[in-house]
Amino acid sequence: MKDERGERKEERDAREHILAYIASHHVLTLATEHNHVPWAASLFYANDGLTLYFVSDPETRHAQNIAANPHVAATIHEDYDDWRSIQGVQLEGACREITDPIESARARVVYASKFPFIADLLRAPRELGTAFARARWYKIEPTWARFTDNTRGFGWKEVLSLRAS
Repeated sequence: MKDERGERKEERDAREHILAYIASHHVLTLATEHNHVPWAASLFYANDGLTLYFVSDPETRHAQNIAANPHVAATIHEDYDDWRSIQGVQLEGACREITDPIESARARVVYASKFPFIADLLRAPRELGTAFARARWYKIEPTWARFTDNTRGFGWKEVLSLRAS
């Protein structure tokens, strides 16, 4: 039976587990590609539902790759020393620089709610204020996500396919 989103119980469960996991973590590994050359970068992120926001200098390699090819993949996980404890989210989707001022303001509010240190950049260390002055907001809209949880058995997974926004 489907709910108001048109999701079955398995999809609802996957969405809930993925949302809980990404809300409780802070760093994602972003994978980008340009001219068949892959790149990965670790970034702080904040989420609004399944939409992920991050801030980055547009001159970084990952930002340049996004400008050329918005299709990205990302992982969110911890560093485990026992395979039975492994949990994490893998996702793929579209990433873009946010250019609309209202949308940028929304991203900043979402980000500041998770990372209060950026709420008042005037009081932040100079290096952070300088970095934010040249940085831009980016948004990842997942089209597919998978939650892996070895605490439920080796290779246990839930998959969520999403409509592109």
